[in-house]
Amino acid sequence: MAHSLEAIQEITSRFSEISKAFGLQINIHKTELLYQLSPNNRNSEHNAQKIVIIDGEVLNTMHKFKYLGSYISDDNKVDTEISDRIQMVSAAYGKLKKRLWDSYDISLTTKFAVFRAVILPALLYSMETMPLYRRHFNKLTNFQLRHLRQMLKLHWSDKIPNMEVLRRAGMPSIEALVTKAQ
Repeated sequence: MAHSLEAIQEITSRFSEISKAFGLQINIHKTELLYQLSPNNRNSEHNAQKIVIIDGEVLNTMHKFKYLGSYISDDNKVDTEISDRIQMVSAAYGKLKKRLWDSYDISLTTKFAVFRAVILPALLYSMETMPLYRRHFNKLTNFQLRHLRQMLKLHWSDKIPNMEVLRRAGMPSIEALVTKAQ
């Protein structure tokens, strides 16, 4: 991490030299550069060449990558992270569909408890640290309400308001959960 491309070049060059002193070599194909502009310099540096060279080879420049399970992007937006999280949790929800959600042997109270204990924490993990906007809350809320409606066996044509769905499920909204965690 550095404040300028020149500083990044200096750090990577020194790292490469020190690595060679220990008999190690940096794999250029596995090393990537993600350059985030500061809010003050977004317009002035946007078209600048973002090139860092190690041992005569140019590092690949990425716009986003996954690090420790979360996406980091060059524009600091969390849209990809939210979409990926919804997709991951939808897959987990789908794996429990036959055994839990569609089962008549399991009470609705137990289903809601599992949803609260398993699905929501996976969906909202570290969301309190992200800069969320109305569009993000809408996506997350749509996920929550869609699945609660499935559990309650409500059809869209029933025209049940969202607040009533949350009341029947005994759950707060996504926005309330994130705000409380903050």
